Amino acid sequence: MSRPARFWVREAGGVRCTLCPHGCLIQEGREGLCKVRGVREGEVVSFVYGRPASVGSDEIEKKPFFHFHPGTRALSLGTLGCNVLCSGCQNWQISHAGASGGEAERLAFLSPSRALDMARRFRLSGVVWTYNEPAVWLEYVYDVAQVFRRAGLYTALVTSGFMTVDALDFVGPLLDAVKVDLKAASPEGWAWLTKIKDPQPVLDLAVRAREVHGCHVEVVSNLVPGLNADDTSVGIVASWVRDFLGVNTPWHVTRFIPDFELSYLAQTPLAVLERAAALGRKEGLRFVYVGNVPGHVSRHTTCPACGRTVIHRDDRGATEVRVKAGCCVFCGEDLGVVGI
Repeated sequence: MSRPARFWVREAGGVRCTLCPHGCLIQEGREGLCKVRGVREGEVVSFVYGRPASVGSDEIEKKPFFHFHPGTRALSLGTLGCNVLCSGCQNWQISHAGASGGEAERLAFLSPSRALDMARRFRLSGVVWTYNEPAVWLEYVYDVAQVFRRAGLYTALVTSGFMTVDALDFVGPLLDAVKVDLKAASPEGWAWLTKIKDPQPVLDLAVRAREVHGCHVEVVSNLVPGLNADDTSVGIVASWVRDFLGVNTPWHVTRFIPDFELSYLAQTPLAVLERAAALGRKEGLRFVYVGNVPGHVSRHTTCPACGRTVIHRDDRGATEVRVKAGCCVFCGEDLGVVGI
């Protein structure tokens, strides 16, 4: 059953969705680009409110968040649909699925209070919206976040960052952390990988989440050889993170794994990832991690001041944390670690 949605205005020729910068003009009985928000009886409705397609309990490091409540586990929630529609998405079975044909109604309903009960039952520390783009069910994100915040548990968003300022400001006060994907260094690269033609709203969201809403922000760049893994592209992204988010912002350069419409490409060579990480450090970023490479040495956090390892991680999560009040226990250096 559909639920009334926010973020829309009536216009000549249809109803304009204002949730994300696509601004879909939707006619009666149709859906927007995300495939899970549509117009019924002259209003925008959500077909996926409270209908998770995937529910799990994961180490927070898997999202990845490396400087946010290290060593904890969170309830992970994702649904159908996406407004970014990456051509190489590894979760394409749900992110590229829509609500037509009753797919959403076949998913079990999970109320915000039941989500909290589930987190408490498994002794989880918070909730993360992940697996697909959380913006497409933002009303549910808001309601769940309220419940978790009142219970003293953390809230975190794993997002492509393509939503309007109004949408971010709606949910931002209830968020503790945001992980944003910076997928390319140029508009052409973004358009090749996604349905995003202008990435500026993504950049603006990352900054606003941090500066206006006080969220802890981490950044991921999935490096695709031949598209965004060259030195120039890597340098552009790294310098942007440094200048607009700060040198303590964790930057995860992750291996591209061929999938979906990009299954014909090769995965990213380790040497390319390590070179990108080195370039990030050269640009002044203090915490650059190589991701999607099991066992890689950069999974640990080293204090840039004294050189001691302060967070040890295995391939699941943190196993030893030597951080106090966000600082190195050995020398007192601020590491920008939240939640400990």
